[in-house]
Amino acid sequence: MEKRGAFFSYIAWKQRLVFWIGAIIVGLVIVMMTLLSEWATQAYRSLSLQYPWFHFVIPPVGMGFTSVPLYLALCEPYKPKLK
Repeated sequence: MEKRGAFFSYIAWKQRLVFWIGAIIVGLVIVMMTLLSEWATQAYRSLSLQYPWFHFVIPPVGMGFTSVPLYLALCEPYKPKLK
């Protein structure tokens, strides 16, 4: 009888509900990121077909934009302070 009471207890179902809601949210985020990735790939392909020079300009610019925040996050805290 105790197992039946534990199965139907409010606290147990509250914990299960939190777990399932979290799983559903994670699943929706994964689906949205997949759709966004597909859209970005399609946009990149269409632009590269329309403009042949696109491959030589955009990737280095994108790398520059991503390397600056990475440098600031990793290297700036360890720079010696000048007085």
